[in-house]
Amino acid sequence: MTQDSSHLPKLILSARPLLGEATASPEKRRDAFARFNTPESIRDYLAEARQTGFRAILTLGDERVVAALKLLKHDNANGGRNSAPARNDHAGPDGLPARNGRPVRNGFHVLPIIPNVPGYVREATEYGLAGAGTRRLLRVGPLGFLRASLVGALNAAKVLRKDFPTLLSILYELEMGEFHQFSPPAVFLHHQITDLALSFGNRAFFEKYAVLMRERFHTEPGLVTSNFPLLAARLTDWDVPIRHIVAPFNRAHFLMPGGLEAYQRPLETGRFRLIADRLSPEFPTPAAEIEWALCQPQVSSVVVEHQSEEVPAHASD
Repeated sequence: MTQDSSHLPKLILSARPLLGEATASPEKRRDAFARFNTPESIRDYLAEARQTGFRAILTLGDERVVAALKLLKHDNANGGRNSAPARNDHAGPDGLPARNGRPVRNGFHVLPIIPNVPGYVREATEYGLAGAGTRRLLRVGPLGFLRASLVGALNAAKVLRKDFPTLLSILYELEMGEFHQFSPPAVFLHHQITDLALSFGNRAFFEKYAVLMRERFHTEPGLVTSNFPLLAARLTDWDVPIRHIVAPFNRAHFLMPGGLEAYQRPLETGRFRLIADRLSPEFPTPAAEIEWALCQPQVSSVVVEHQSEEVPAHASD
């Protein structure tokens, strides 16, 4: 049974600055990456963000971020630092949205982006393919390893043929082995995979992804894309039941194919819940751009690359 994720938090923290991938100059990206070089520094940043009004984090399965989320979860479970809940209209008993009747104990909804494409490339470069695979298996533990092995064994013929969707399903098992403990209300497919499947018109791929997320991982499927108008048109034509879409959305039309008009047509149908990303080419995200995006009726949530000095008051409602 999947939870009702129709009310994801309005204000979602982007993990890009923690990973050195913010929309910023190379110097600022390096500075941010150096600042957040330990799980403890990331944990403190997340705790501060929670107090500022952020209710969720959209993140890749980076080792440091996952470790920080575990620390934050432990702190809150033990009444530690910054564990006091803030008000939320769609809340569980501790003031936070609940999953299947259970409150979110670490103070955040964790919204994974899978698979961690940049992470796999980086680790393969640093440690080699065998070393990268070993590191991943050590992170997920014996149970995660067994689950991924079972998926591989049951689909051995496809694995030997290097069937792309099957290989991806093994990566899903490995990454969800880490994220499952946070009970994510929705899981988002990395934009490189989304847009690759979209470019080939692969309807079956999206259908299988939606079924796998709901039936295997008991969460809602979501997609990250760089081409929302085309993705929305294809999902509608194919009648694929995926509603949550993360895509660039801003009044400067930054990274928006076709501009606002191309976005408005599919959004007017009410079929999709747009999670507005890349709100501005500036870093950190200006408060005025956050405010503008939140005021758009088509936008259900916004992703912010950094805590603005002034978060709009209604953002956490």
